[in-house]
Amino acid sequence: MKVRFDFLLTIATRISFFAILAATPVLSLTDPGNAGFNNTALVSAPAGTEFLGVAQHTEDGVTQLGPAVVGGTVYFNVVTSAAGNLHVWIDEDLDSDFVDQDANQQDFVISGPGTTHIAVDLNSAVAGSPWFRFIFEKGTNDVTDPNTNYSGSVNGEIEDYNILVVENTSVSMNAESGGVTTTVTANGSDVEVTSGGDLIFSAPLAKVTSIEVNGDNTADDSFVVDMDNGDPIPAGGLTFKGQGQASSDVLTIEDNATNATVTHTFTNANDGSVTVTDGTINYTGLEPITDNVPATARVFTFTGGADIIVMKEAGGSGDNIIEIDSNTSEKVTFDVSVTTTIEINAGGGADDITIEVLDNAMPVMTVTVNGGADNDDFKLDFTNGNPLDAGDIN
Repeated sequence: MKVRFDFLLTIATRISFFAILAATPVLSLTDPGNAGFNNTALVSAPAGTEFLGVAQHTEDGVTQLGPAVVGGTVYFNVVTSAAGNLHVWIDEDLDSDFVDQDANQQDFVISGPGTTHIAVDLNSAVAGSPWFRFIFEKGTNDVTDPNTNYSGSVNGEIEDYNILVVENTSVSMNAESGGVTTTVTANGSDVEVTSGGDLIFSAPLAKVTSIEVNGDNTADDSFVVDMDNGDPIPAGGLTFKGQGQASSDVLTIEDNATNATVTHTFTNANDGSVTVTDGTINYTGLEPITDNVPATARVFTFTGGADIIVMKEAGGSGDNIIEIDSNTSEKVTFDVSVTTTIEINAGGGADDITIEVLDNAMPVMTVTVNGGADNDDFKLDFTNGNPLDAGDIN
């Protein structure tokens, strides 16, 4: 609900809203109706003035950035036309009013006209579709109650939104904009998602079953899974969808702890999964992958088609970085500083597997190639050096 008031006219308004699904973290924008919902909370505005958003009589001042989860934090971008103070209340008992919510006020300083990123605490919220009330006041800081008539003393605007708050379910969100880096990481027992430098999602890891992050349809997206501070992967997995791209959408996986085994399973040239100690990372529409997880063993499982697979040194000599690529998979660049075994499963089909010279600083390791049932070609390419310098190939 959005309420604007001229100094000489008081209007009580209510609007109907569409519930915001966790998979669609953008607030619906609806023209106000007149059902008597907001019959006490009033502020003033000079005729023609718009304080929240840009269009009069439209709920357009607040944009939700990610899903709202019980016990977590929900993030918004708020557009204002002036400096002032913003106050937020949540109808935590789901009774469609704010009569008993005055003690749960959350306050934010708005430094000037433009967009302000805010974080609203959901520690006291319950699962359901509560109303969120946003009251902006220009230049003053007098609003302390979501139901008081401040008309004549406070210049500002009121907007109400109906937002879905969930728990123990899967959640989906979009990168904040195209062409930015979106990072999933752990912060204590919470999982956090940062996109374009802004936090867009934070919730207890135990409260979500899986997470999906969608990239832009046209720009190049960069996705990062950062496990340096703990496990950010829900039990049901973490999925990145690159969507469209200008040239390539990339995935980087980081961990400062050694994993026993990291397994890459390729579905096709752009889709697949990576299984690490903390869980499974799924992806669609990506290319390439940088795997910076220290692992004792690495497994690469290719498709049932005719794969042309090449494993070789990547970058400079002596950096413990090699790569594996094929016509039916993502290219994966990976760290072998602590790796002692690599297993290549070529799968069905008439496959062509080539191993060129590998990094000369890598530890001694065993490379096992499983060709599958069809006739496969296996080559050691000595053009740039001896592929056997690093160890045995079976």
